[in-house]
Amino acid sequence: MNKIKGLTARIGRLREERGATDPILVVAAMAVTLVLLVGGSFLISGIITNGQNLNAKSDLDKITVAEAASFAQGDRYLAYNVTAAGDETGSPLLSESSIGFNATEGGSINVVLEGGRGWNAASESVSGAIYLKTSENNKIVEYQDADGVKTPLSAADIDKLELTQAEADALIGGLN
Repeated sequence: MNKIKGLTARIGRLREERGATDPILVVAAMAVTLVLLVGGSFLISGIITNGQNLNAKSDLDKITVAEAASFAQGDRYLAYNVTAAGDETGSPLLSESSIGFNATEGGSINVVLEGGRGWNAASESVSGAIYLKTSENNKIVEYQDADGVKTPLSAADIDKLELTQAEADALIGGLN
């Protein structure tokens, strides 16, 4: 019983003793909160940009399927363009075709034919990144360097895509 009374007395004294909050602890907590807030903001914007770029790459995969289906149905490829505003050109229109799809909202795509032997496609992400793909090769190549400046394709990229620099420039010019 004595132990319980002693413990109760000690708890009572602890409740009465209220020291001041350490100002260094408060400043440190504010600094940690600020770092987490700023870091989280950058993380969120990076996640959004990555998602937008994945959508543009997904459009290229959808183009691959649509073109393969068109060739299987009628022994021909389709040429079309969809702007960021959603305006379409081509015959038939991509969204009205039996094998078409809806492009990512805010992005743009351009598909040109290679004289009956295949197609070349470009897809621009909402973030501004541009990706290229051809019927000759299943690889997706980014047409942009780390600073966001559009630069000519490297020789390795041209080999991957099996397309010339002039063909790439014309394809990208159609994204406007």
